[in-house]
Amino acid sequence: MALFISKKHQEINSKHDPKTRLVFLTQSNYNILVNSYAQIATEINDDTKQLIYKDNLSWILSEIELRYLFAECLALTQGGAESTPIKLIQKRDSGHLFFSGGPPKYHYNEKCEYAWKAYDNYDIPAEIKAKGDKEVEKFKKFAQDNKELYREDAARFFKRLEAQFFLKKPLKKVSYQNSGIRPFDDLSIVEIEQRIDEHLKECSNYLENNPKAKNTKFAPSWYVKSGKMDETERKFHHEFKHKLKKMMREYLKIKEGGISKNKRICLNQSYLDSLGFEGCKACGSAFDLSDFE
Repeated sequence: MALFISKKHQEINSKHDPKTRLVFLTQSNYNILVNSYAQIATEINDDTKQLIYKDNLSWILSEIELRYLFAECLALTQGGAESTPIKLIQKRDSGHLFFSGGPPKYHYNEKCEYAWKAYDNYDIPAEIKAKGDKEVEKFKKFAQDNKELYREDAARFFKRLEAQFFLKKPLKKVSYQNSGIRPFDDLSIVEIEQRIDEHLKECSNYLENNPKAKNTKFAPSWYVKSGKMDETERKFHHEFKHKLKKMMREYLKIKEGGISKNKRICLNQSYLDSLGFEGCKACGSAFDLSDFE
């Protein structure tokens, strides 16, 4: 049963009132929203589990995994109540030279280039961090003030940066490909539930035939990634459980109406504004705001 009335039949339309308009989120910024809710959704009880799925999944998913699925429910249903903290999305600092600390963005246009655009960044070097927060801020400010030079002539930009801050080592480059707005399979709720139930049956059969894997159902993520598991345990976690969690996330988005007719992640603009998101200035500038007066 959905927590709220589904949004799945609403249209994405620039003529809608901003208070009710649905806007697009990239997968990465949607993950920021879900992770933020996961920090406040600390209690997982039987009622909560019933909201996640028609069957209790405690036999295969840990409390932490269920908490993140419930956080997905909260993200999709505007908090499930009016108790969502204002500005849930706190100011972030990625520890990188560019683009640090800004609020996550939503997009008015599903084809906005900034929802897909790749970009490069650089780690703040350890020799700058060792000098304290004030030096880090000066370092970032220099980069911000000289951003146009970086775009026009990166080599010259780095020469100035190295001379200004007496850097001994070159900056470490970090490359990103923006996750874009993810498509979803065109399946009905009934069809998705059938697939999930079939997969759950496969999971159960695998555990019965592999008792050792059964003992690691709720293994913490550090152990799963440690390389200490044998092949049967690794197969269970990386194939069976991973696939289940991916299917559940897709299912919740469709069940709670968190996707548009074009199968894009979309949520209410005013809701995202209240949490600390901001609209993309690139695709937002295409709208004539006088339409809403």
